[in-house]
Amino acid sequence: YVHLDVRLARTVCQQDEAVDELNRKIINELADLMKRRPDLVDPGIHLFSASRQIERIADHATNIAEDVVYL
Repeated sequence: YVHLDVRLARTVCQQDEAVDELNRKIINELADLMKRRPDLVDPGIHLFSASRQIERIADHATNIAEDVVYL
């Protein structure tokens, strides 16, 4: 954003789907793990939350990158 690098901004936008897909995989793996190992539900929920927050950071980065492209 600071340098208004449109090429880099487009790269960030393209990578968002990869982050979304990784988040879906992590969530599915955690759900399966917690079904098999109920003793791991508490740490699984923490990992679920961390994965979701990272995905949200990627969404915010994408929004900023889209603003750079627009500008």
